[in-house]
Amino acid sequence: MAFSLRAPTSAVFPDNATAQPKRSLPTPAPAEPAAPPPAPAAEAKAAEPPKPEVKTSKGEAVYYDANARGSCSLTFGHDAAVLSAPNAVYNQIQACGQCLEITGSEGTQVVMVADRCNDCPPDRLVINKPAFVKIAGTKAGKAEVTWKPVPCAVQGNLELRFKKTSSIHWTSIQVRNHRVPVKSVAFKKGDAWVEMTRSDDNYFTAAKGVGSQSVTLRITGADGQTVEETVAKWKDGETYKGTAQFK
Repeated sequence: MAFSLRAPTSAVFPDNATAQPKRSLPTPAPAEPAAPPPAPAAEAKAAEPPKPEVKTSKGEAVYYDANARGSCSLTFGHDAAVLSAPNAVYNQIQACGQCLEITGSEGTQVVMVADRCNDCPPDRLVINKPAFVKIAGTKAGKAEVTWKPVPCAVQGNLELRFKKTSSIHWTSIQVRNHRVPVKSVAFKKGDAWVEMTRSDDNYFTAAKGVGSQSVTLRITGADGQTVEETVAKWKDGETYKGTAQFK
């Protein structure tokens, strides 16, 4: 049987049909770069403790001629800006060496507590005459004033005075040239600190002595600051310059 091959015919579309064009797929948008990781948070700083409020007091001032001696056993010249404080200010010797900024009709001066006026009313300051004149002038022997505690503008570091007759068995030390009043002194014995007793002459005493010619002291200010000082070889009656100062 013979077969005949027929050429294929072209595709025929209905009159109302059109060929559909090829559709291209949309190009995806490029991916956005990943956001960088957040920077580490800054380490929070510890809040500073609030500073104690400085109280301003009001009262009267009179003058005297300071004789370079006083209850605080500090040394100073006849023209020094020092005062004798009432018991309310003297505060059982705690104010020895404290400075007060005193303001009167003629000006302001910083004056250091060097003595106690035991019979003064609580609002009376007795000021060495040269400083009194700068505060209140020369016309009156008594003047209204205001005052507030301030750091002393001392030069250099703390100084340590070893009382005459001190020994390793009985030791008495005075701290001088301090910016803020001294609250307490302790000496190091082994790994412990031994508190010294403050006497009425403004020396800190170890009744049984510090036990050695070399001593390390921890000195605490009225505002809580602490300073450590070491005297490698001390001798009674001598004064030694320290290596630090209160801020």
